[in-house]
Amino acid sequence: MTLRRLASLFISSAFTFSAFAAENTSTNEQDLVNNFAEIHQNLMAKVAVADMYFGCQLANQDTPQTSDSIETLILRTDKDTLGQQLIDCLGEDSIGSDKALNYGITGCFSDQTKHLAKQEQQQKMTQVAQAIESLDKTERQKSFTQCVNNQALQYLQIEK
Repeated sequence: MTLRRLASLFISSAFTFSAFAAENTSTNEQDLVNNFAEIHQNLMAKVAVADMYFGCQLANQDTPQTSDSIETLILRTDKDTLGQQLIDCLGEDSIGSDKALNYGITGCFSDQTKHLAKQEQQQKMTQVAQAIESLDKTERQKSFTQCVNNQALQYLQIEK
């Protein structure tokens, strides 16, 4: 099963821009709508870093764990602090490495499955780990980008 297929199973349907625009009517919300592309792109970058950091923390369970959820990392952690935490966690690996990408996928799908019962979430994450092993980097990158896009849309909805 590919990550793309897993994404369609796990991720709730992202709302469309027109639906987003229709829901927002106040002046501040209208500014959000007018600047949607820029805001969404900036948030996607932060979400991707948060996912990678969270996944890195999960993989390095012998190191002190962050008590922060991905939501806390995205909504309450300064982007520079978050970036430094990721760099520290990755060690010798770069943000563009396979390892960082795999951490990002793990973090993203962890966030997307957090609403599931613990056993069901563990089963889904096992499937994600298997898919990570079987997909090439291009396919993993596409899946990660789609997952992060859906997350960013969800977090934009939370912030409004």
